[in-house]
Amino acid sequence: MQKLFIAGAGGFAREIAWQLDDNVNSEPSKSEYQFDIQGLVIGEKTATTQMAKNKFPVLGNDTWAMAHLNKQFVFLCAIGNPGVRRKVAEAYLSAGFKAAVFRHFSAQIAGPHTLGKGSMLCMGSSLTGDLIIGEQVIININCTIGHDCVIENYSTLSPGVHLSGKVHIEENVELGTGAVVLPRIRIGKGAIIGAGAVVREDVPPGEIWVGVPARAISSVK
Repeated sequence: MQKLFIAGAGGFAREIAWQLDDNVNSEPSKSEYQFDIQGLVIGEKTATTQMAKNKFPVLGNDTWAMAHLNKQFVFLCAIGNPGVRRKVAEAYLSAGFKAAVFRHFSAQIAGPHTLGKGSMLCMGSSLTGDLIIGEQVIININCTIGHDCVIENYSTLSPGVHLSGKVHIEENVELGTGAVVLPRIRIGKGAIIGAGAVVREDVPPGEIWVGVPARAISSVK
């Protein structure tokens, strides 16, 4: 198994660690799902006590990791915020590390697809086919994605997001828990969709939309 570390110290980082461990324990025959987890790497300002209850060790902070970890290790950047994830992931890539691709064994993909480097497909999610999923994308637990969807780099789907067919999600978009996007909708770069929102029309870049049906309330600062 390839050795892997997780960049991130919050709850989502622990969820990814647990799911990686679950792959090893539950599907030992599926080598493409498995990695040898070396530990977690915290941000520069994160207290190590935040990870004290996790079974995986805290290796150090980002600066230490870039200087001391073997460049043969691969990494996953388990940080929910798209902008922060992009900054951290790009730093590791520039330092010579390679991003892994994570898929929990329970996630289902029925048809042709691409899943870019650094992307994470979490437990219980169901995807159909003819999908283009970019790099460093998070598809959290119990999401559904319909046919012919495009999800660009560094976007985040929170738990229970549902994308209908032919939806296009541009870069750095964040969709809150339980958001629903109707067919053929395009959500612009850097937009934020609130939890439980139902998106029935295209969303311009950099706007925050909430509600049922979803409406703009402000712009991202």
